[in-house]
Formats: sequence, structure tokens, C-alpha cells
Amino acid sequence: ERRQQKEQGRMEALRPLQERLMADDLPTQLEAAHELRTMLDGPHPPALSDVLHADLDIAPRLLQLSQQADNHDLHVELLLALKLLTSGAAEQTRSLVDLGAVDIFERLLASPDAGVRELAVTILGNIAGASVELRNNVIGSGVANDVMKMLAPVQKTDAIKYYDEAAKEWKFRGGTPEQPTALVRKSAQCLRQLCQGQPAPDFGAAHEQLVHTLSTLVMSSDDEVVLHACAAMSQLQYAVPGHLAVLVKDGVCVRLLELLGHSSSVCSEEVRSHAALTLERIAGSGSQGQEVIIQSCEKVLKEGDGKDGKATLKRFVEMVNHAGVRDKVKAMLLCSVIRF
Repeated sequence: ERRQQKEQGRMEALRPLQERLMADDLPTQLEAAHELRTMLDGPHPPALSDVLHADLDIAPRLLQLSQQADNHDLHVELLLALKLLTSGAAEQTRSLVDLGAVDIFERLLASPDAGVRELAVTILGNIAGASVELRNNVIGSGVANDVMKMLAPVQKTDAIKYYDEAAKEWKFRGGTPEQPTALVRKSAQCLRQLCQGQPAPDFGAAHEQLVHTLSTLVMSSDDEVVLHACAAMSQLQYAVPGHLAVLVKDGVCVRLLELLGHSSSVCSEEVRSHAALTLERIAGSGSQGQEVIIQSCEKVLKEGDGKDGKATLKRFVEMVNHAGVRDKVKAMLLCSVIRF
């Protein structure tokens, strides 16, 4: 009984805020949304279970307003609050999903406002990352296709290698993102969250397009995008010839091999680990996958041979040994060095 009284007291403390959210005038709605977001993001936030309690109707009102808000400031405050509300336990996040949150945020991916798109894709990633059940719910709604469509401008130019005369080294050139960098990062993170978890997700007909999208993202010069793309790729299967064809055409295996030596950021160890795991996945797909890796390995060695063959071989061997590649794939890569 005492516990119920405490819970009731906490809810009553939120009642004035709930009443202001229910108001019809914009200034009051904006003030209430800002107050809620500040409370949730503050040093002593209210329990998410209290804010999401059905008796208060705060969550349904936030979702309702997020669909209707024409005012940019109000829209952002609402979405920031909802982002925080989807950062809790799976059970709490599920309560928002049961109110139709996934469909609402999926529609917001088409917003003309890049900031709104970024928050929407972040929230969808939060939902997908909460549990396998919710991940499957998000995938089933078609969010992966919408995120890939949003990133489509990144894919207009095929990712290819080019020789940088000034730097005297080979580099990768991907398509030029038309989306803001922050949005591309959050989109890559969302795709990563959609790919994670066991049992592995089923993307159906979208699987090949997903491989292509991630292959483009992994060519990015942005370390955070590369990390998320590598992490997502390391969770996929590559048993279908079409998937391997994408990896060959776009030079992705070459990129993954070079990422085994990634050392330009604080997330380098993670990048190396995910790149190694992706190569293992490709090798595990069968003889075709193994041949793709061997050919890519030889390409890396040949392109570096023009500068200093011995140094290239030594650096490649050190890179493979340092990256944590498992024995089977390591043997395959080192055999390529011997054959070369």
C-alpha cells in the first residue's frame, strides 16, 4: 500500500505537466514539452515507467503532437523527449510501440527537415535495439527500406579506388552524401541495430540492397559511419551469389582488408574487429566467398607492390596478425601472401 501511495504521489507530481501538454495553444505545449525533455535529460529524471503510465496519457499525447506539430521548436522538443523515452527497458519501449510509434517515426523519415529525420531514425534505432522482438517489429514495418531510400543519394556514385598523387597512396571514393553527416551517422547506426541480435534478422528481398547500402557506407571517410557499417556487415550472411557480386563490384573486400589496419580513431579496434568478423562471414559462405577474399588480398598486395614490395608484405602480415582474424581466415590471407 505504501508503495502504491509513493507511485501515486510521483504521478500526481507529473499531472500539471500532463495538463499543459493537453492544452490547445502552442506556447503552453512548447513549454510543457521543453520541461518534460529537460526533466528526462536532467540529473534526477523521473522514472520512465511513471511518465509512460497509461493513466497519465503523456505518451499518446507526445505521439499525437509529433504528427501534428507544424512548429519546428515544438517538433524537436517532442522528438527529443521521445528519444529519451525509448532509451529505457524493452518493456517501456514496447508500450510506445503498442501506441503505433514505429509507423509514426517511419513517416517522419520523409520529413523535409533533416533534424526531424535524424531524430526519427535515432528513435527507430533505439526501438530496434531494445529487444529482438522489437527489432523484428521495426524490420517488419519496412523501416530498413525507408532508411536505405533516405541514404540513396550516397549511392549515386559507385565506390571506387583512386590513386592520390599527393599522398602517394590508394584511397577509396564513395558517393557524395547529400544528407548531413550527423544524419548519415544515425542512419548507419540504425541499420546496425537492425542487423544485430539472435536469431539473425530476416530482411527478405531487401537483403541484397542492404548489402549494397552498407558496402557504400563502409567506403565513407567518416570513422563513425565506417564503424556502424562494419558492425552491421559483420552480422549478415553472404550465401547468395548476388551478395558476393556486390562485394566484388564495389571493392568492399579490399576495403575490409585495409580496415584490418585501421588506426586513425578511438574506435579503430572495434573497426578492425568488425572488419575481421565480416571477412570470416564471407569466407564462411563457401568457396566463392573464399575466392573473393583471396582475389581481394592479391589486389591489395599488387597495388602496394609498386612502392615497396617487401614493406607491403610485412605490413600486411602484421596487420592480419594484429587484427584478431581467426585461424582459418588468417591462414587464407597469409597463404595469399606466400602465393603472391
